[in-house]
Amino acid sequence: MKAYTTTLIDHGTILTMDKKRRVLENGAVLIEGNRIAAVGKSDDVKKGIKADRLLDAKGKIVLPGLINGHDHADQTLYRTMAHDLQFAIWDMRYMFQTSRYAEEKDFYYAGLVTYSELLKSGVTTSVTSHYYHKSWRNFDNLARSAEDLGIRTCLGFGILDQAPYEEAETNSKKSLLEFENAYKKWNGKDSGRISVWVSPAGFGNTSDEGLIGSVAIAKRYKARLTIHVAATWTAANDPPWKVLKREVEHLRDLGVMSPNTLAAHSVWLNEEDLQIFKETGTSVAHNPVSNMYLAFGVAPVSRMTRIGIPVSLGTDGIGSNTHDMFEVMRAAAYLQKIHTMDTMSIDSQKILEMATIEGASAIGLEKEIGSIEEGKKADVIVVNANKIHMTPYKNPVPALVYCAKSSDVETVVVDGKIVVEGGVLKAMDEEKLIEDSQADIRAFWERGKFN
Repeated sequence: MKAYTTTLIDHGTILTMDKKRRVLENGAVLIEGNRIAAVGKSDDVKKGIKADRLLDAKGKIVLPGLINGHDHADQTLYRTMAHDLQFAIWDMRYMFQTSRYAEEKDFYYAGLVTYSELLKSGVTTSVTSHYYHKSWRNFDNLARSAEDLGIRTCLGFGILDQAPYEEAETNSKKSLLEFENAYKKWNGKDSGRISVWVSPAGFGNTSDEGLIGSVAIAKRYKARLTIHVAATWTAANDPPWKVLKREVEHLRDLGVMSPNTLAAHSVWLNEEDLQIFKETGTSVAHNPVSNMYLAFGVAPVSRMTRIGIPVSLGTDGIGSNTHDMFEVMRAAAYLQKIHTMDTMSIDSQKILEMATIEGASAIGLEKEIGSIEEGKKADVIVVNANKIHMTPYKNPVPALVYCAKSSDVETVVVDGKIVVEGGVLKAMDEEKLIEDSQADIRAFWERGKFN
């Protein structure tokens, strides 16, 4: 990928997502290196400027890169293989037990497919949780796929020591030691685009020892932590008898709930749980499509946003069928409206905030990404609004949330580099990627004799 010294995106409708939520008609964004140098009206920004690269955004919407708060990149290995099943069967039979047949290179191809799909749907940053440590190089291969494509990623090194899975690592001390190795190797790599997080799977799958150790090592390395919380009714309301607490209360008492923590799913929360989230500063990664597909339930997102809990949007793994953030945005809006029976319970502005600046806040990067402002990292996307399904539109925000499709994403810039242009990946040949990935993952299916 060629890195341009200066890039000018001109004549677009700019959704800055800054504190004033400015919308600039006939606006421009000037990128110098990996930072946003200027944003404003076209004539003002380009005065006296001769950019190395000019992108004409007339009739298009320019906005910050979308942020995916939760995914499992490796689950691409199971796309369409496990479908319409109860969660316990889906999880145990496919998501874990079949991993014994996966080879190291399979995780590289799974990462390439996942991150390619995310980039092409306008996602510039994604939080990935990874638990398959049969070979510790599986994590390396996911990281390498992100590095090769140029996406910004927060890679969560999984701590899973109490699950009834043959392939799970049952020694939390060993897992935490391997986290240190992964952190030293990958954190800050690829010009800072890759960061390594701690990712305990969740209460019930990670022991108290593993949870306490995860918190301690996150503090030691100043790493962030992501964990599954209250995804199912059973997890939230029927914890092991020896605990005699609700899940969120127990996690708080162990020190897991904090401003450093991103809690994925967070569906089955009562008012006391929500207050714990608020008091501890814990953020949420809301996965509406996954929650519907797996029949987890509807998270009380509109209530979360009203009381000030930071909420990001997530796709979850491809086992839940999509990495399309436009589909996720729509689902998030529709679910809250029908769940509350109130069309005004959440609006398109809040949904877009969750996918951009609030998502950045939820992952601790609001000072660097999530809005188009001078000095911030140049993570920017251009959406072509010259489409019949977006014609006409008066307000670009509901047009994006309710009408746009991922295929409308034309240009994606990550850290100042154009990684998608004309809807096509820049880092590698898509046809070859599809062919090679199909061959590799189908070979994995053959090894496992999956029907």
